[in-house]
Amino acid sequence: MEPYTPYSFCVTAVDASDNESDCSDILTVKTLHTWHRELKHCLNAVLGKDAEHTPDRSEVESVTVYACDNLNINTYAGDENETYDELRDLVYVRELNVSGRIAGPFPQWITELDHLHSLNMTGFEGIPNSGVLPQDIGDKLPNLLELRLGGNRLVGALPVSIGSMYDLAVLELDYNDMNGTVPAAVGSLAMLEKLDLSGNDFNGTLPQTLSNLTGLKTLYLGGNRFESFPQWIGALNALETLDLSGIPVAGPFPDSLKPLTGLKELYLRDCDIRGTLPRWINVFGSLTALDLSSNALYGEIPTTITQLTNIPTCGYAFFINGNCNLFSTDRSTKEYLDQKMGDPVDCFITEDLIYYNAMLLTNTHRCDMGLSPVRMLLLD
Repeated sequence: MEPYTPYSFCVTAVDASDNESDCSDILTVKTLHTWHRELKHCLNAVLGKDAEHTPDRSEVESVTVYACDNLNINTYAGDENETYDELRDLVYVRELNVSGRIAGPFPQWITELDHLHSLNMTGFEGIPNSGVLPQDIGDKLPNLLELRLGGNRLVGALPVSIGSMYDLAVLELDYNDMNGTVPAAVGSLAMLEKLDLSGNDFNGTLPQTLSNLTGLKTLYLGGNRFESFPQWIGALNALETLDLSGIPVAGPFPDSLKPLTGLKELYLRDCDIRGTLPRWINVFGSLTALDLSSNALYGEIPTTITQLTNIPTCGYAFFINGNCNLFSTDRSTKEYLDQKMGDPVDCFITEDLIYYNAMLLTNTHRCDMGLSPVRMLLLD
């Protein structure tokens, strides 16, 4: 299938897909958008190799490469011996975007672009990669405002030097294969508004210094192997989206979440939360999405849950399934749950269900009795 018609590059709107385009009269280039198959031609034309005039490379502020296939950013597609010398020379580039599947190790030459404000090399999960982030990336790129490297299967530890990116507002490293502990230096990123470390193999205890990130609005930490739930989480009272899925609570619903009254999305799936839902669940009145599935919650659902009125009635934004001994005896609460959960499984009091519930008393929150999955026991 033919790719979408690529953006033109430079102010003269020359078609970057046309190898015969005459780019010799281009004198000023601020933005370069192209597909990677034509990247060599475009760079040569714009940056002077094939042009009658040599544009001032210091004018180039933004470069975007649209990659259709696996792209090794260290070399031109199909030519393992020719590196991106032209890109390396764009020392005043402030924005570099490479979209698509990125293969190969993290390119060291990018750390030479010390005027970068935004680096976006978001890839697709599932592509093998042995790349690691340079240990000095924070020292080499101190002016970064956004660092987006999700889905590249990068390995290794998160460099301590990340803490030197004092102006960083967005750090996305989701769906890589990074491991080790999160360095305390991340807590030095006072301007950070979004931190996404989800879908990696980070472990250990989350550092207390993260409680300093009081401007944080979005925090994704799920899908790792952290050892304990962060009790300092309530200090991040600007949070609007929080995902701590898989981080073990091993106890009752955390009181440390109570100060986060501005939350719009809360994901606590598979956190080993035990006991009843607190009546103060209604402090999250701004929620539009809530996932408490696959925990060990039991007992009657508090009627205050009906005050979460911003959750849409669609069945895809409210999850409490996998908590096998939850129930409600309140009619309005049952109606609310029916609406929010969307087409709930009907539960009838039968001999099998009585036996099933008896088993739950000794084997809480395992629903593997061979019966149909039960979202909720609605008892009249």
